[in-house]
Amino acid sequence: MSWITGPPAKFMEKMNSCDLKRDLTAVLTKFLGGIYEIPRLSDVTPTKWYANPLTRGSYSFRSMESEAKGVWATQLAEPVKDHSGKPVNN
Repeated sequence: MSWITGPPAKFMEKMNSCDLKRDLTAVLTKFLGGIYEIPRLSDVTPTKWYANPLTRGSYSFRSMESEAKGVWATQLAEPVKDHSGKPVNN
């Protein structure tokens, strides 16, 4: 698994799978090639979080202290609402 963040993540979503496999292999080889033999990647499955209008590249998570701070899992599943109580789409 690989995490790509910031502007490169937005760019990566538009790459074709051949270029993405090549570039990911190059990065893994750069950082781990002296320690491990990096095999040729057989497939990649990139997320499209930035392109998704419901996430726009962000995600929510619960920390170990969420409940102690009054944040419950059900709250993270609720839509963001505007001043009139209607769910916000953008």
